[in-house]
Parts: sequence; structure tokens; C-alpha cells
Amino acid sequence: MADPIMWPLDKLVPANPQPYLQPFNTQGGRNALGRGQVVGNAPPRWRVILGDITLMSDDQIRAFRATADQCNGMSNPICVPLCDKARGPVPVINGKKTYSLPEIGFDDGLGFDDGLGFDDNSAFGGSVWASSGTDVVAGAVSLQIVMEFGSAIEAGMIFSHGYEYAYAIRSVTSANTSGAFAVYTVTVWPPLRAEITASTLLNFDNPHVRCTLETDDAMAMPALELWRIGKATVPFIEDV
Repeated sequence: MADPIMWPLDKLVPANPQPYLQPFNTQGGRNALGRGQVVGNAPPRWRVILGDITLMSDDQIRAFRATADQCNGMSNPICVPLCDKARGPVPVINGKKTYSLPEIGFDDGLGFDDGLGFDDNSAFGGSVWASSGTDVVAGAVSLQIVMEFGSAIEAGMIFSHGYEYAYAIRSVTSANTSGAFAVYTVTVWPPLRAEITASTLLNFDNPHVRCTLETDDAMAMPALELWRIGKATVPFIEDV
């Protein structure tokens, strides 16, 4: 299977992103009251709609065409942003959400010889530093999250394992905030697509999910007004 490409979020910015876990339920016959009965279900998969992408500059139009060509309809996987960092456990400093890390010194509060500290402590281009507390097998629906820098974990937040596997937090079953770092035990959905080893960094800053285009023509170039300006809405479905 080909390595997934990355959605060029620096050029193609959706005004109305819609990440959604699409359920898969099977209905049987109707009961005596005329209601359908769910007789089977399977874990959901992500459906992501990147809505109202403005195509105005030549760079944007070229990026849209190039991404469509790389996807080749539904053939090739692409890592799609869920655009949900604002609702993640963003650290609050001086009463304001902080989306990039301040300089961080050593344990004694001092920096390097020039007085500066570490200027970037996030692997995903943001401010949250969270990791898995234990090894977790594929198919699990519960894991432990160690929060080294960030705010409290809450139900409804979204994170990804790298840029390919995304999960929604369904519930927080325990929270231990008495140690150096807060430790949360959470349930997630869908079940883990792949094993997560202890100390693996979790992506709350810029969660992505591996998808394919929902249809072959999902990235057909929209009509450009005066040959220059247009808007596109692109639907994706998780590649599982």
C-alpha cells in the first residue's frame, strides 16, 4: 500500500471542517410497532468533510490540482486534518489558551548559558505534550494518557496516533493530578487501529486521520469565477 500523502493545510484551508464518526449499524425487520431493529453493528469510521475551501491564488489552485492528482480518485490514501485543536487540552497561561510553547528551562528553572530555554517541545507543531502511559494493543478501547504540558483531558476531545489513526475520547474514567504530571485513564472510540507503545506521543495539536476520497470525483475542480476564484468542499472516508 502506498504511503499516504499529507493534505496541504498551509494552502488549502477549510472554512467549515466537519469531522464525524460514521456509525455502521445493520437493521433487521420492523417490530410490531413499526420500528426498525438494529441487529448488528461494527465500529465506526471517520468521515471528514473539508468544507468551503477558498481557491483564490494561483498557489491554492495548483495545490488543489496537485493533491487531486496524487489522490487519483479513491486510489491513494491521504492524511486529512480534523481541524479540532481549539477543543483539545490546550494549555492556559495567564488566562489565555497558548497554541505554541513558551521557552522551557531545566528543572531548576534556569536556561542555557545565553539565558534561553528550549523553544519547541511539541512534536506536532503546537503546545500540548501528552503521551501513552502504557503499552496498548490494537483493538483496545481504553488507555492511559500522561499529560506533561496541557490542560485537563475531557470527553469529546479528539487526538491522533501520529497522523494516521484518529480517536475520540468517550469518557474519562479516572484522573490522577497529584503527581508531577497528570495521568488520565480514558475510553476511546473507535477501537485502536494499531498498537500504541508506552511513551508514544499523542497528537492533540494537529490531529489527522488516514483517508481516501469518498468518491472518485470528490476533488473535481470547481468552476472558477472569472477563471480565478472558486470554492471547493471535499468529503473523505477513513481508510481502514
